[in-house]
Amino acid sequence: MKKSLLIKRTAHYHIQEGKSADHILYIIHGYGQLASEFIEEFKCLKDQAVVVIAPEAISKFYNKDRKAVANWMTSHEREDEIIDYINYLNDLHQKISNTYQAKDYSILGFSQGTSTALRWMKATDLAFKNAYICSGSIPPEIKNGDLDKQSACHFNYFYGDNDRFIDEEKAAALMNNFQSLVKNLKVVPFHGKHIVSEECKDQIIENLN
Repeated sequence: MKKSLLIKRTAHYHIQEGKSADHILYIIHGYGQLASEFIEEFKCLKDQAVVVIAPEAISKFYNKDRKAVANWMTSHEREDEIIDYINYLNDLHQKISNTYQAKDYSILGFSQGTSTALRWMKATDLAFKNAYICSGSIPPEIKNGDLDKQSACHFNYFYGDNDRFIDEEKAAALMNNFQSLVKNLKVVPFHGKHIVSEECKDQIIENLN
């Protein structure tokens, strides 16, 4: 007989402070990454009035190079894993909001982190100003109305024309789905692979100013 037990876990996150804490940007890494490395991609924001927060997924494994990396969830006991990481992100936000007096909050999700970000946006009472959805998919369980609490959020979707995970057909389907879920959507294709694009970083800086 299978039962469950709620336990405490130690989670880790990384912070990059800018010239002020006017804005907070949560960045959610993808499958098989580490927050310590992912946050390095956002050095271009160090001179901006933003604090970048990179939570690290609590599930760890060794990749093919025997390096310890993290992922947000698998299909095994998926509902419990989703609840666990949403609770983790809520607890993290409580700590961050007690530390910094920011004017607004934004979020970026990359690859697997896009699903994590969108699930959190659905579940949380925190209203985001901007969402940057990079090279990832929409969770299948998110339906019309689930993101209505984020009606003031500006969604930006970035995908590469040489992304081996998202071809043109899949990208078109994603756009149709996204447009049915949110009010404010900007789609930005770029020339490149499965990455957080320079176009995305430029858009973040533009929105901060």
